[in-house]
Amino acid sequence: MHCIIDFETGTRHKLYDLERLKELLGGNMEFLSSLAGIYLTTIPVNSKEMTQASVNEDWPRVSKLAHKMKPTIESMNIESILADIRTLEADAKNEVNTHKLAKLALKVDQVVNSVADQLRYEFNL
Repeated sequence: MHCIIDFETGTRHKLYDLERLKELLGGNMEFLSSLAGIYLTTIPVNSKEMTQASVNEDWPRVSKLAHKMKPTIESMNIESILADIRTLEADAKNEVNTHKLAKLALKVDQVVNSVADQLRYEFNL
């Protein structure tokens, strides 16, 4: 399982936080597991497409895919890429700072895939 490790304490941290979703779902773990499954089948695919679109400098596609992924990243509180997905959406839409977007898309893709690994582990998927 991929985690962020705090090197001072040696503590492992999940890359996401489902507490807000748990509250919204009234603690319904079966539904939460279903949402994790939906994440696994959609977000890594969208992220891979976004990374490829950024390499191809297809900025409208990058913006569209970032916009599509943003609510999931926000609702799962994947803090390490919240600002990045917003930047990808806005900067690709406005075609500004495009020289930075491929690197940001790659970072988002790496985190998205690490979250997928953690979800598979947590929900036994």
